[in-house]
Amino acid sequence: MAIKITLAKKPEEFDALFELRYQLLSKSVDKAQSTEELLQLTNCYINDEGRSLNRFDGYPTTSHLIVKDGNKVVGGLRLCIDSKVGVPADLVYSFRDKLPESSQLVSCDMYCVSKNYHNPRIAQGLILMASYIAISQKASQIIAPINPAIAQLMKKIGCRIVDKEMQDPATGLDFVPVILDMTGIEDFFIRFVNANKLHDFLGAFECVFYEEGDYIIRAGEKGDCVYVMVDGEANVMHAKKFRLVNTLRAGNVFGEIALLTDEGIRTANVVTTKPVRVMRLDKETFMEYLVKNPEKAMEFMTKINQPTKAVAN
Repeated sequence: MAIKITLAKKPEEFDALFELRYQLLSKSVDKAQSTEELLQLTNCYINDEGRSLNRFDGYPTTSHLIVKDGNKVVGGLRLCIDSKVGVPADLVYSFRDKLPESSQLVSCDMYCVSKNYHNPRIAQGLILMASYIAISQKASQIIAPINPAIAQLMKKIGCRIVDKEMQDPATGLDFVPVILDMTGIEDFFIRFVNANKLHDFLGAFECVFYEEGDYIIRAGEKGDCVYVMVDGEANVMHAKKFRLVNTLRAGNVFGEIALLTDEGIRTANVVTTKPVRVMRLDKETFMEYLVKNPEKAMEFMTKINQPTKAVAN
């Protein structure tokens, strides 16, 4: 089954995320002997139904990425745009001492992923999705206190470790302070967006992971989104003759007809031959753009229907 990283939008998604956060925090902070002690250690409000949140969750400058396996929320990451009230990362480390005063910051914290979903693709996917949203908000850097276990993994996408491993004074949990400059991200999708000038849509995409042998598209189903292949490979198979029509690789765009047709019935199967990461833009989001800015929306369609521009490896 596909694993999706997207922004939380529905009340039930926020509720599931806050419940997951509580479950993982209560297991991690083993000093706590009671709900009251856990509240003090994590600087979070905890209600009687086992939900965990704090003041930053209530600000309009905050958004939440969630990891979904089907309809189940199995992970999340909080993003906070800098404002007069600061950001959560300020509470654990002096990131601002490492940056110019003019920096436009987004803070990432509250990384939580269920044990069965601990893998490099999801960890990197969350940070990369955070970077896409940060860029769409004109941020210059992401600052984050991250788990030392994934620090080296984060370096592969451009994160700079700016200090030694230390402990969060509130929770006692170890962390490493990292900064990700928006101009230094090592990611194929960012290069694809830059090459095709699709920046207006960067923050609207979802990230989806498929395993080998998964169907991304099934012939006969109604299409509701367009895909950009980022990692891996997939075969386009004729719906009736079961023969290979094409092989999709990084940079290929597919499923775009669904955005502009009422029926949008898929005419071929797309089946992965390797583990795959795609970026997906759904029809509903595209139509919102079409109403608000028809010129930009049609420019997007023109670009994705042209042969994909070369993107540096």
